[in-house]
Amino acid sequence: MAVIPAALAYLISRKVADKYVVSVFGLTTLVLVLLAMNIQHLIPSINFMQMLAFKQQNFVNLAVAEQAGSIVTTEYLEPTMLDMFLKAPRALFIAFFKPLPWEVGRSPFILMPMLENIFFILSLAWIIWNSRRSAHLSFSLFCISFVIMLFVLVGISTPVLGGIVRYKVPALPFLWAAILSFSKRIRSSKTKWALT
Repeated sequence: MAVIPAALAYLISRKVADKYVVSVFGLTTLVLVLLAMNIQHLIPSINFMQMLAFKQQNFVNLAVAEQAGSIVTTEYLEPTMLDMFLKAPRALFIAFFKPLPWEVGRSPFILMPMLENIFFILSLAWIIWNSRRSAHLSFSLFCISFVIMLFVLVGISTPVLGGIVRYKVPALPFLWAAILSFSKRIRSSKTKWALT
């Protein structure tokens, strides 16, 4: 589900001028997200919002029943577009930034993801500070779109920190690829090594 908007936007962006690439990704993602949220009106047997809310509520109930020590939320997701859009920013923050340094404790399994998050944040800050432009904008936006979509889904549906760390793993190579695509090319006297 998370890769479909990014993949379709990438295919379309290859056919348009560079100045329209960002708009293509934004509009394609918005249209497909709205379509997924309202798919029950076209295919009554599929209700994406109810399925997501049901899975999230079951996960919350299990975490509370098992007294999980790393619960990040006990709020139920309502199967409505409004509740999804309201919870999306916090879900993205949870998936991208957690675990926070003061949540690590003594667990090495939490320490490594925390250090990884810090490295990503520093890398993004470096890119913004140096106003880097990607050499492959369509590919960079494909990676960013997939990462954001998956992180929002993980942050919304997963109330336990350990689950969030595991479920966002498929997006990490794409996050690395997006960061590297903004890196300056490294040149030497004999060979050219491109990070992009």
